[in-house]
Amino acid sequence: MPEAAVAPLGGSDSRVVETSDSAFSGTNVQEAGIDEPDIVKTDGTLMFVVTHERLYALEATATVPHVVDSIALEGWDHRLLLAGERVFVISRTDPHLLPYEEAAAERILPPSWPQTTITLIDAGDPGALHVVETLAVEGVFINARQIGSSVRVVVSSVPTGLEFTGPARQGRIGEVVATTLNRGVIRRTTVEDWLPGFVHRPVQRGDDDRSCRLRRCAPP
Repeated sequence: MPEAAVAPLGGSDSRVVETSDSAFSGTNVQEAGIDEPDIVKTDGTLMFVVTHERLYALEATATVPHVVDSIALEGWDHRLLLAGERVFVISRTDPHLLPYEEAAAERILPPSWPQTTITLIDAGDPGALHVVETLAVEGVFINARQIGSSVRVVVSSVPTGLEFTGPARQGRIGEVVATTLNRGVIRRTTVEDWLPGFVHRPVQRGDDDRSCRLRRCAPP
């Protein structure tokens, strides 16, 4: 299955917490200077924690740490990265293909399609957290790495919209015919058929959403 990486984390502040002379600890990482997603991040002054579909900013230097602000997050299974005054949230946001009411009536789990949403949150004013932009990408989140203010996210996706054929009859002949037809479907595909699509939403600027297919490891 094809994998695609995106790196939409904004901001020029490349402050990294995992330094040898730091007075606080960060995420345990496999390689020094390369940060990994976690559910808690800190810059020594503020602590960012994700729980119950909300991101909380806490004053970490106070005698008794307290919540400064919080903001609701879309989806579930959230992971955080931090670069300066920007918090980078990676979430599962699989869209359901059936309304919950209809699925409940049929007593089935609503079918969904894998989707990963990347949310950039401005924490320049810790008391007023707000979303700068979001990027929804087709596929399941695999992992991410951060160097300075650059983040690379890896997702795994499958092609959509390909009309495969099942055996029209039982037995070996039906399987051979279906296999031949399906190989023809694959031969007629283009690169775009295999690349995951995305929807970029610049919330803070108020611009229109933009959707396309991922082509290279770069911001949309």
